[in-house]
Amino acid sequence: EVEKKKDQEYKDALKEEKAEFDSRFGFALVDGILEKVGNYKVEPPGLFRGRGEHPKMGLLKQRILPKHIILNIGENTPIPPCPIPGQKWGGVIHDKTVTYIAKWIENINGQHKFVYLGASSRFKGEHDRKKYEKARVLKTKIAKIRKDYESKLTSKSLMEKQLATAVWMIDK
Repeated sequence: EVEKKKDQEYKDALKEEKAEFDSRFGFALVDGILEKVGNYKVEPPGLFRGRGEHPKMGLLKQRILPKHIILNIGENTPIPPCPIPGQKWGGVIHDKTVTYIAKWIENINGQHKFVYLGASSRFKGEHDRKKYEKARVLKTKIAKIRKDYESKLTSKSLMEKQLATAVWMIDK
């Protein structure tokens, strides 16, 4: 019974710590509206596994420090304090053309990793709404598009034939 009580206390402490982290780092202020951040945690250091028989399996993933992270914030937005004392952010940019709020490069494959707003944010919803609106418009024009690429399948121009074939493959 003493063990169960210790386990419960430990679980409660973890839950409280997670709630405190979520309240500090789990939200971003965007145009005056508090938006949920998707995943604000970086992967811990450790051995790289990959999927299947990855050629880089077993390499060491290095710890990501604030100096590796570039923040993407508004021009007049104050730079958020670095959570690790004595550390500084790797950089700050103001790029309104992208939707990520932070990025870094991982050391194994040199891939860019990003932090985005959560799926419930208005930006994700706005993007989906635009995508579905575009689909509605295309639905009214699909017969014309099909007629056009089908006629180009027999074109004398190799480029037109290739383009028509690509569109045909996407359509089917």
